[in-house]
Amino acid sequence: MLVKLWRMVRPVFYALAAILFAYLLLEPWVFPQTRRVFNVHPGKWVEYVGTLFVAVWVSAAGVHTFLSRRLDNTASLAWPFILVAGSSALLGLPLMLFGQQVHDHTRLLIDRAAFERYLSEGGDCPALTCLRDESGVTAFVWAANDRTWSGVCLDPSRAMRAALRARREDARAKRRPQPRVFGAEVQRADGLWGEWVACAASTRRIAGSA
Repeated sequence: MLVKLWRMVRPVFYALAAILFAYLLLEPWVFPQTRRVFNVHPGKWVEYVGTLFVAVWVSAAGVHTFLSRRLDNTASLAWPFILVAGSSALLGLPLMLFGQQVHDHTRLLIDRAAFERYLSEGGDCPALTCLRDESGVTAFVWAANDRTWSGVCLDPSRAMRAALRARREDARAKRRPQPRVFGAEVQRADGLWGEWVACAASTRRIAGSA
């Protein structure tokens, strides 16, 4: 019964999936606001790549289903479709679901030595911009626009995480958001390794830069 039902709804499922993935794939190119978000949060592009792989997975399954209904012998086509669909699923699903975290951890792993050398010895900022706050937080900005910056922060005082919790409490209480660390509204503070966090904040009233 379930198999028969699936065969009936399968074409509708593939059509809806095609529409969904077409929207997801075109979104950063069609909508300027989405493109701005992607550019200030580079991990979104990793999620986008994951979406591409998942779209290939669903497309391969759909094409195989289409051909199997119209050709007498599709056994020779099965393995190529299985390999394409399987590899796309294995690559695509983790990247689509956890692309931001994959990007942040990988980039910190690559840049951490340079960041720590800057913290101990000074010199040129090894990021787009380096910011320091009186709370003890140091931010290494990876990307920014006229509203938001994002990057990675060394947060030994946990001030970024406290500011994010306070912002959420303000939102629940319907209070006006208050500038806190860097004189800004903290928008993200996700733990990475130890005292390092992936961070983002508004560009308004940034208190100081190194």
